[in-house]
Amino acid sequence: MFKSLFNLGYKRNFIEAIVFYIVYLILFVIILALINGVITRILYPDSTSFQEGYERGGQVANVCMPILLLISSAVLSISILVCKKLYNIGAILLTIFTICVMTIFGAILGLIPMSILTMLGNNSNSNSNSDNNNN
Repeated sequence: MFKSLFNLGYKRNFIEAIVFYIVYLILFVIILALINGVITRILYPDSTSFQEGYERGGQVANVCMPILLLISSAVLSISILVCKKLYNIGAILLTIFTICVMTIFGAILGLIPMSILTMLGNNSNSNSNSDNNNN
Protein backbone atom coordinates (compact mmCIF):
# COMPACT_ATOMS: atom_id res chain seq x y z
CA MET A 1 0.00 0.00 0.00
CA PHE A 2 2.77 2.45 0.92
CA LYS A 3 5.52 0.94 -1.23
CA SER A 4 4.63 2.84 -4.41
CA LEU A 5 3.34 6.03 -2.85
CA PHE A 6 5.78 8.30 -4.66
CA ASN A 7 5.86 6.27 -7.88
CA LEU A 8 3.56 8.40 -10.03
CA GLY A 9 3.49 5.83 -12.84
CA TYR A 10 2.03 3.12 -10.59
CA LYS A 11 -1.59 2.06 -11.23
CA ARG A 12 -3.39 2.25 -7.90
CA ASN A 13 -6.50 0.43 -6.78
CA PHE A 14 -9.25 2.20 -4.82
CA ILE A 15 -7.67 1.75 -1.37
CA GLU A 16 -4.23 2.85 -2.64
CA ALA A 17 -5.85 5.93 -4.23
CA ILE A 18 -7.41 6.83 -0.86
CA VAL A 19 -4.00 6.46 0.83
CA PHE A 20 -2.47 8.60 -1.97
CA TYR A 21 -5.13 11.25 -1.31
CA ILE A 22 -4.54 11.33 2.45
CA VAL A 23 -0.73 11.37 2.27
CA TYR A 24 -0.57 14.00 -0.48
CA LEU A 25 -3.16 16.14 1.32
CA ILE A 26 -1.00 16.11 4.45
CA LEU A 27 2.09 16.90 2.36
CA PHE A 28 0.33 19.77 0.56
CA VAL A 29 -0.83 21.29 3.86
CA ILE A 30 2.60 21.05 5.51
CA ILE A 31 4.63 22.27 2.53
CA LEU A 32 2.28 25.12 1.61
CA ALA A 33 2.03 26.25 5.25
CA LEU A 34 5.83 26.36 5.48
CA ILE A 35 6.06 28.31 2.22
CA ASN A 36 3.39 30.72 3.47
CA GLY A 37 5.33 31.21 6.71
CA VAL A 38 8.56 31.95 4.86
CA ILE A 39 6.86 34.39 2.47
CA THR A 40 5.13 36.13 5.39
CA ARG A 41 8.43 36.43 7.26
CA ILE A 42 10.15 37.89 4.18
CA LEU A 43 7.38 40.39 3.44
CA TYR A 44 6.74 41.41 7.07
CA PRO A 45 10.00 41.09 9.02
CA ASP A 46 8.84 43.72 11.52
CA SER A 47 5.99 41.67 13.03
CA THR A 48 6.33 41.95 16.79
CA SER A 49 3.70 39.52 18.09
CA PHE A 50 2.25 36.19 17.15
CA GLN A 51 -1.16 37.78 16.55
CA GLU A 52 0.27 40.32 14.13
CA GLY A 53 2.21 37.64 12.25
CA TYR A 54 -0.87 35.42 12.15
CA GLU A 55 -3.03 38.20 10.65
CA ARG A 56 -0.42 39.11 8.06
CA GLY A 57 0.11 35.44 7.24
CA GLY A 58 -3.59 35.14 6.48
CA GLN A 59 -3.37 38.07 4.10
CA VAL A 60 -0.40 36.49 2.34
CA ALA A 61 -2.21 33.13 2.15
CA ASN A 62 -5.21 34.74 0.44
CA VAL A 63 -2.93 36.01 -2.32
CA CYS A 64 -0.27 33.30 -2.60
CA MET A 65 -2.14 30.03 -1.99
CA PRO A 66 -4.16 29.99 -5.23
CA ILE A 67 -0.95 30.62 -7.18
CA LEU A 68 0.98 27.95 -5.27
CA LEU A 69 -1.89 25.46 -5.65
CA LEU A 70 -2.07 26.15 -9.39
CA ILE A 71 1.66 25.55 -9.84
CA SER A 72 1.87 22.49 -7.58
CA SER A 73 -1.24 20.81 -8.98
CA ALA A 74 -0.10 21.42 -12.55
CA VAL A 75 3.34 19.97 -11.85
CA LEU A 76 2.00 16.90 -10.02
CA SER A 77 -0.83 16.18 -12.50
CA ILE A 78 1.39 16.56 -15.55
CA SER A 79 4.04 14.40 -13.86
CA ILE A 80 1.44 11.66 -13.41
CA LEU A 81 0.49 11.92 -17.09
CA VAL A 82 4.11 11.74 -18.22
CA CYS A 83 5.02 8.86 -15.89
CA LYS A 84 2.00 6.86 -17.03
CA LYS A 85 2.46 7.93 -20.67
CA LEU A 86 -1.21 8.91 -20.82
CA TYR A 87 -1.66 11.23 -23.76
CA ASN A 88 -5.32 10.54 -24.59
CA ILE A 89 -7.93 13.26 -24.48
CA GLY A 90 -9.71 11.86 -21.40
CA ALA A 91 -6.59 11.91 -19.24
CA ILE A 92 -5.66 15.38 -20.46
CA LEU A 93 -9.15 16.72 -19.69
CA LEU A 94 -9.04 15.11 -16.25
CA THR A 95 -5.70 16.83 -15.65
CA ILE A 96 -7.10 20.22 -16.68
CA PHE A 97 -10.13 19.59 -14.45
CA THR A 98 -7.80 18.67 -11.56
CA ILE A 99 -5.83 21.89 -11.94
CA CYS A 100 -9.00 24.00 -12.06
CA VAL A 101 -10.57 22.31 -9.02
CA MET A 102 -7.32 22.54 -7.04
CA THR A 103 -6.96 26.24 -7.82
CA ILE A 104 -10.57 27.16 -7.08
CA PHE A 105 -11.47 24.85 -4.17
CA GLY A 106 -8.09 23.91 -2.72
CA ALA A 107 -6.28 20.69 -2.02
CA ILE A 108 -9.14 18.94 -0.20
CA LEU A 109 -11.27 18.72 -3.35
CA GLY A 110 -8.49 19.07 -5.92
CA LEU A 111 -6.74 15.88 -4.90
CA ILE A 112 -9.85 13.78 -5.58
CA PRO A 113 -9.59 13.91 -9.40
CA MET A 114 -5.81 13.59 -9.05
CA SER A 115 -6.34 10.36 -7.10
CA ILE A 116 -8.62 9.14 -9.88
CA LEU A 117 -5.86 9.98 -12.34
CA THR A 118 -3.50 7.67 -10.44
CA MET A 119 -6.00 4.83 -10.85
CA LEU A 120 -5.75 4.96 -14.64
CA GLY A 121 -3.59 2.29 -16.24
CA ASN A 122 -0.29 2.92 -17.97
CA ASN A 123 -0.64 3.51 -21.66
CA SER A 124 2.69 1.82 -22.42
CA ASN A 125 1.57 -1.46 -20.81
CA SER A 126 -1.73 -1.59 -22.68
CA ASN A 127 -0.02 -0.91 -26.01
CA SER A 128 2.58 -3.61 -25.48
CA ASN A 129 -0.10 -6.12 -24.40
CA SER A 130 -2.23 -5.41 -27.46
CA ASP A 131 0.82 -5.79 -29.70
CA ASN A 132 1.59 -9.17 -28.12
CA ASN A 133 -2.02 -10.32 -28.63
CA ASN A 134 -1.94 -9.34 -32.30
CA ASN A 135 1.15 -11.50 -32.98
